[in-house]
Amino acid sequence: MGETRRRGAVGGRTDEGSGQDRASSLRLKVIMARHWQTPLSRQIWLPDGSTLSTLADCGRVLLRRFAAGQGGAELDAAFQALIGAAEACRPEDVAFAERKVRLFFRTRALL
Repeated sequence: MGETRRRGAVGGRTDEGSGQDRASSLRLKVIMARHWQTPLSRQIWLPDGSTLSTLADCGRVLLRRFAAGQGGAELDAAFQALIGAAEACRPEDVAFAERKVRLFFRTRALL
């Protein structure tokens, strides 16, 4: 029974649709993903001089700068892609996550 509940939380399928449930589900996914140090195919350079070279770098910058709720759908898509890439560690997933992060920064006029 406990295993079924954990899978539901990891998959983001909770019965309650509150923001609190969603945040705890996202935290659990982040903790369970093992490949955060996977390098990006091309580094992302930000105007402030920051260089993002791994999935972990991208996740840290997104969390520090935009996790206060002003990210919108683009931020959600970037986080979902990063988590998927960190879980699977397939080159195509990493490339997809990198594109989503770049798209988010472009929409925020940071690239």
